[in-house]
Amino acid sequence: MKYAYVKNILQDLPILLRKEAVDIDEIQSDDNEKISRKKAHDSFAIIQRPLFVTDTYWSIPALNGFPGAYMKEVNQWLGSGDFLNLMQGKSDRTIVARDVITYTDGQSISLFTIDLKGTLAEVPYSDGPNNIDSILQFDGKYIAEYKENNLIVPSEMACWNNFKIFLRTEFIS
Repeated sequence: MKYAYVKNILQDLPILLRKEAVDIDEIQSDDNEKISRKKAHDSFAIIQRPLFVTDTYWSIPALNGFPGAYMKEVNQWLGSGDFLNLMQGKSDRTIVARDVITYTDGQSISLFTIDLKGTLAEVPYSDGPNNIDSILQFDGKYIAEYKENNLIVPSEMACWNNFKIFLRTEFIS
C-alpha cells in the first residue's frame, strides 16, 4: 500500500521508482530520526543505489506519547476497539504523526519531516479495518478512507513537496 501511495505522490517527476524489499534489523529507539537514518544507511549497504525510506512515528499525548516508534507492532497487537478503550475518559484525543522521509546516496543523508496533528475519533469508520486507521482522522477524514480511495492526506503534502524540490534541485535539470 505504501508503495502505491508514494508512487502517486511522485508521479509528476521523471524518475524511475522501484520498490526494494530488504531484510534489515530496525533499531529500537525513541528517536525517530535516528531510526530512519539507520534504516536508510543499512538499506543502502544492501542495495548500493540511492534510495529513500519513509517512516511515521505516532504520539498520543493523553497516553504519554504512546506508541512512539512502535506503531507497526502495536497496530498488529491492538484493534480499533482496544485503542478506543485506552482513550476512555480522555478529553484530549489528539494524535501527532511525524512523517520522516530519509534519502541517502551512500555519501550523505537528507531528512524531510513534518508533524501532522490528527484526532482519534470516538466511533470507528464503518468500513474500516480493525486497527487504528479506522479511528484516526486527519484533515477531516479517517485514514481508512484515504487508503481505500488511494488519496493523499492533504496536510502530509508539505513534507513530500520539500522532498520533490530536493529531487528536482539535485537530480532533475
